[in-house]
Amino acid sequence: MEQIKIFSKLGLNDYIRLNFQISFTKVMYIIMSILGVLLVLIAGGLLMHDLIYPNHTGDHSSACFVFIYGLALVVYLPTAIYFRSRKIFSTNQRIQEEMMYEFSETGIKITGISFNSQYDWSKIFKIKRVNNILLLFQDKLVANIINLDTVNATDYNRLKELILSKKLNIKIKL
Repeated sequence: MEQIKIFSKLGLNDYIRLNFQISFTKVMYIIMSILGVLLVLIAGGLLMHDLIYPNHTGDHSSACFVFIYGLALVVYLPTAIYFRSRKIFSTNQRIQEEMMYEFSETGIKITGISFNSQYDWSKIFKIKRVNNILLLFQDKLVANIINLDTVNATDYNRLKELILSKKLNIKIKL
């Protein structure tokens, strides 16, 4: 099989969207978000009850605290992901470069403006597609990011066939 060349450039919005999609598939983020929404609803209901029935003598401070805490969970997580993603993208010049990926039977060669990298298929930890982004994980945390927006269907199908033909003993979600 001949080499497959794919050119990819990742934009800031693509990177932020990718981080949101990856983060909100993790169980802890989902639990924290659901907990935040529940806290806001419960505390909001208690506060509304106190407004409707003003003669009710009760301590509003605990309901206010729970409401604010729940609201903080709901607002903080997406805000933190957004600003963290912006910071990482703006400080890492390699993420912003246009890269050429060359896939062959023996491995993957990545060429950017400021770097050259090459590794064997055996060094791939996991391959995952998240919408129009293909992630080639080198370990649990480090991945090469390929924006598939500019990749035509023929090249993507050839790449998919190549990856599946390698019969790698890894997780593959294409």
